[in-house]
Amino acid sequence: MTVLQKPMPVVVRLNRTKPHWQELQVSFAMDVRWSELPWFPGAWRCDAKDYDDSLRSQCSALNKSYALRFQEAASLVPPLLLEVKSTDLLLDLCAAPGSKTLECIELMREESDSLEGVVIANDADAERCFELLPLITRKARHPGCAVVLGNGAKYPAQFWGPGDQLLQPGLVRG
Repeated sequence: MTVLQKPMPVVVRLNRTKPHWQELQVSFAMDVRWSELPWFPGAWRCDAKDYDDSLRSQCSALNKSYALRFQEAASLVPPLLLEVKSTDLLLDLCAAPGSKTLECIELMREESDSLEGVVIANDADAERCFELLPLITRKARHPGCAVVLGNGAKYPAQFWGPGDQLLQPGLVRG
């Protein structure tokens, strides 16, 4: 119970696709309140007790400019395990609030500037989806992004209607 009552650390992920992100990396490295996650370059952790109003204000401003993103350490893992490539087609069926989706887009952009990859961000909740849409379009600035409102358990069958077809090698469904 003692562990569960302890406040979680603040974790931020630097956007390594932004210009001058290395300068921000150096700033975090020089601040003794932050420690870099050894398994994720550009992700930093700060104990909740050290996260004062001044630091909160600075991080908030950096988040608004999309220089960094607040994200729990556990949610950093899935995109790393996917080993996202710049030409991938990625379907995120439970995308809101969008941190992992944005991380995947950043990983695509880090690998190549080709912008060939496609990310479809789906969520079943309309309110969360409407919050996701401006986040993805404004922050990601990736032409291959789409935000979809729908039940992930029924995807893509819910979009098949009269005259619609899903074409795959050896499969035509209409």
